[in-house]
Amino acid sequence: MRYENLAQDRDNLSLTFNTKDRLVVLGSTQGEDINIDFNDAPLQLAFFAMMARHSQLANPIKLVRSKDANKTYAHLFLQELERIEGLPVTHMATEADYGYRIEQFRNQFLRSTQDRTLDSLKQGMDAQFWDDRKNQLKQYLSKQFPESMLDCLLPGPVFKPKKQNRNQFEPTAFDGRNPQGAAWGLWLKQTNIHFNDQ
Repeated sequence: MRYENLAQDRDNLSLTFNTKDRLVVLGSTQGEDINIDFNDAPLQLAFFAMMARHSQLANPIKLVRSKDANKTYAHLFLQELERIEGLPVTHMATEADYGYRIEQFRNQFLRSTQDRTLDSLKQGMDAQFWDDRKNQLKQYLSKQFPESMLDCLLPGPVFKPKKQNRNQFEPTAFDGRNPQGAAWGLWLKQTNIHFNDQ
């Protein structure tokens, strides 16, 4: 019942990402904060943080569906991994720098999970990578939360293209639909999403 009440109060939920501590704190006006520990799931945290950080109209992330891999989104994902690992955040100057960036990042990781992830990002973030991260995040969060809460926490199609200009977006309804050309983010208010990256 505790989570059911929270799910119904979605507008008052907040998330605070403590990336270096691998911890996300779910807050509400209904009582105590709930810690979501990502200590054993840095890749899920990186995807979650990337989607949360770009859950705004000014910089939405469009759903990766084509066979063409997106290097910009892959770079955003790598930046979140850097924050998680306590490394300086690197900014990609051009797409030509991307290959060098992957190799530089590989040298900073010894764990096989991240190594395989870097291999799959060599060409950029593709639909398979997107789906794998999204599904693994859902699986991870479902260990702690019921389905009603997952709908509030998981990334979804929160923006739809404007009819007058398909390169501009407007908020969409929380109704389970996925409008064509949708941009993704979290369903929480942007003002309720916070980051402690130190």
